[in-house]
Amino acid sequence: MANEFLDIDNYFQGKLSAKEKEAFENNLANDPSLAEDVAFYAQTKFVQRDQILKERHVEWTTQSGSKAVGVNFKLISVGIAAIFLVIIGVWFFTGSDIQQRTNAYIKNDLDQLTRTMGATDDSLKLGKDLYNQKKYTEAKIVFDKLINKSPEAIEFAGLSAFKMNDYDGAIKYFEKIEQNTELINNKGKFYLALVKIRQGKTEEGERLLNEVIDQNLGGKTDAEKILE
Repeated sequence: MANEFLDIDNYFQGKLSAKEKEAFENNLANDPSLAEDVAFYAQTKFVQRDQILKERHVEWTTQSGSKAVGVNFKLISVGIAAIFLVIIGVWFFTGSDIQQRTNAYIKNDLDQLTRTMGATDDSLKLGKDLYNQKKYTEAKIVFDKLINKSPEAIEFAGLSAFKMNDYDGAIKYFEKIEQNTELINNKGKFYLALVKIRQGKTEEGERLLNEVIDQNLGGKTDAEKILE
């Protein structure tokens, strides 16, 4: 039970990889007990968790000791699924504004690498083309080969890792960017803030965004929009 709730929590916090997220959602569609646990998890976002846990513990204990539970679990799963949709809708609607604006920025502004993002090197162009085709693994391979030649390649490799949900890898690239003095519009700290927010570390991400604004760093205007 503890592991299931950990998976559910990681799902809501956006900590699962793309494959893990897909597997979780497939399990959710086919496992009534998981749907019930998810609905319960979401419910605790709106009421006192401790009280519900005590009540559910009594309920689970009673049910586990009884074999005369003549319940149609298919009907239960349908009802739970309906509850789940309502609760999840409220959850995302009332979720963190910063997280919502961050996700919108990542989707709208980091989906494509434009011609103004980087030099005119043919290899960089190839990497950007692959990135724009959402072939992030291939793009990252190209950018990795150019890291020692072009500071922009570090940024693009980091963004490729970020798009692959490789947050630890992205952090390493963005930390290198932050320390690079050759980039005129250095957005290393700004990108680090985005990663932290996507990891569910909203307070740390917000702190970094404020530092971007206070220090007049690359990404200042976007940081202001996310924090508005």
